Amino acid sequence: MIKSFLEKSDKILNKRQKIVLTVILLTLGFILITQPVNILFKRYYLVVILALISYVLILISLWKGMTWSKAILLLILPVLYVVSFPAFYFLFKYVRWLTRLPAALFFGVSLYWLILSQNILNVASDRAIPLYRAASTANFVYTIFTFILIVSILFSLNLPFFWNGVLVALISFPLSLQSLWSIKMEKLDSQIVVYSFVISLILGESAVALSFWPQASLITALYINSIYYIFLGILSEYLRDRLRKRIIIEYSQIGGGLMVIIFFLTNFFR
Repeated sequence: MIKSFLEKSDKILNKRQKIVLTVILLTLGFILITQPVNILFKRYYLVVILALISYVLILISLWKGMTWSKAILLLILPVLYVVSFPAFYFLFKYVRWLTRLPAALFFGVSLYWLILSQNILNVASDRAIPLYRAASTANFVYTIFTFILIVSILFSLNLPFFWNGVLVALISFPLSLQSLWSIKMEKLDSQIVVYSFVISLILGESAVALSFWPQASLITALYINSIYYIFLGILSEYLRDRLRKRIIIEYSQIGGGLMVIIFFLTNFFR
């Protein structure tokens, strides 16, 4: 029944039209849920609802040529992005139309390119296309950016250190799984699962350690993300059979350099 509905939708609108319509509806949803409300937690209920709606809409948009395994793995990143962006926006104390409209515009444009990249990955799994490398790079960048937003949100909640570790590990696992799987997009094997688990374990332990470090939530997120960038980048190149000493040094220099900068930005006396 669901498959039949998805196939019928292809006869009504083409894929590009469905993607544009999806982005418009989700952007309107972002504007709606960022209206000022009296009780903060109600906003996060609305974010969950928006995430469920986003999954359905994006699935309808990309269904042509998609299997159910792809429907789960490829949509991890777009749905988490839809969750993280408005939730991160809630961290700002003053929410006005002056900031809401530019944020909505950025959200809509960035979501459009994200869905397009997932569509390219979906098509590239069946045949070679020139845009695959660009889509793969975009997928990596969006993964890193989404992770920064989510970790910032988690540390802003001032949870106990063990919850920081558990939640960071739980969030990073599906993001890593999707990112590493999208490189070859073959059947999900134990190697990808193990690599994703190892990354999530390292990030969870890092989150526990940084819970005792006095710094703003965004700075913590950037620090953890530097670690994520190094490990995810190196493993991605390894799966592409392009891992060389030079590449390891490049990722380590960029990630390590960022960690050094963040270290000196830390405010020990706040």
